[in-house]
Amino acid sequence: MLSDITIGDFWGIQNYIPEKDDDKGYSICFLNTDKGKKLFKSVKSSLFVDEIKNYDCKRFNTQLLYSLKLPKNRKKFISICLKKGFDVAYKKYVKVKFPVRVYYACRRFGGKILRRLGLRK
Repeated sequence: MLSDITIGDFWGIQNYIPEKDDDKGYSICFLNTDKGKKLFKSVKSSLFVDEIKNYDCKRFNTQLLYSLKLPKNRKKFISICLKKGFDVAYKKYVKVKFPVRVYYACRRFGGKILRRLGLRK
């Protein structure tokens, strides 16, 4: 079943509207039905809108062309989440790669370390 409107992150915007690529995110909106088009038209004046051809957008947003595979432990994750809470399920099933952990640790503690070294106020 197709929704009236599909909204998501615009991956690949730098290829189409580079001046709008501010690394803060840019949304994409597909109007899939007449009802969706009518609804969008009613709110369009209060939005910043750039129109782009449908096929161009899908080139870098392949999740719009097919469904993503569900993670193999999804059912177990949800079960633990409902029984013991999200934090327990996250620690058990979500494996964050080392570079990502380093990045977040630097974001979290980097300012404190730089201040102690006298490199930042």
